[in-house]
Amino acid sequence: MKKLLTLPAIIAFGTLFLFTSCKKDKNESTGSDALTSGRAKISFNSSPNFAGSSSYYSFNETTSTAITSAAGPYRLITLTTGYTSGSSSITSNVVSIKLYVASDASTSSGNIAGDFDGSSTTLEPALDLVIDGSTFYEGESGTVTITKLTSTEVEGTFSGNIRELSPGSSNLTLTNGMFAGKF
Repeated sequence: MKKLLTLPAIIAFGTLFLFTSCKKDKNESTGSDALTSGRAKISFNSSPNFAGSSSYYSFNETTSTAITSAAGPYRLITLTTGYTSGSSSITSNVVSIKLYVASDASTSSGNIAGDFDGSSTTLEPALDLVIDGSTFYEGESGTVTITKLTSTEVEGTFSGNIRELSPGSSNLTLTNGMFAGKF
């Protein structure tokens, strides 16, 4: 009889564990839906590490911004995220993505893609990273794809190589990059 009750208990526990362990964390939502107006989200994996970690994730922080502005026949979209170290009031690690697109661009007819090397005519992306306010990187090669672009939101993906701008420079390879912003 004891064995007969043990099996259903194991199945119930396993089912409970299966369904509660798959619950998605609200802070890890994809896209711009969970963002408040004027905020951004940027995440990526890095090799070697960026700011001491192989993954970067900044979501809806008070130090994030999402701005869109007219620049002649173009629209400039700037997404910036950062975080402070310890009790410092200075944002020490910053990631910024700038996207130049045609002023009337949207994703209603498909994704918009461009390269960091400046060879695209539909999207001119730029990527800048700062570590501890003193080590600067910029996008060197790779791609950016805007998967959603409206008058109030932008979302997309990126990957590529970035280079350090100081002597003794090193490169970082970024993969699984995602960004979102709500203006």
